Amino acid sequence: MREDLANATIDIGGWESVTERDIAALYANLSGNRAKLFSVPTVALRLLAAMLSPFHAGVGRLLRLPLQLEGREDLHLDSSSWTAKLDIDPVRLRDFAERHIRAASQPLQN
Repeated sequence: MREDLANATIDIGGWESVTERDIAALYANLSGNRAKLFSVPTVALRLLAAMLSPFHAGVGRLLRLPLQLEGREDLHLDSSSWTAKLDIDPVRLRDFAERHIRAASQPLQN
């Protein structure tokens, strides 16, 4: 264990701030597939969360999560100080996606 990190809080993030739509578009572009993206209207999420919460509070909270995160600009993490201190190099999203798609297209080996 590294004593210099004892009781430290480490914010972990990536190089880019991206949305779910950005990720879907990137995977679609790299894989050559079309992505059909749908948005659920805010009012529908609120209504569905309110209807389901009495039966399953966890599902209600999950449905409200996008509403709580909507428009937040403070969600980007700058982890450069930790990556230097820990001597790690975060993977860029595009590189991760390219490797993931390449691995998925390989035939399974017995």
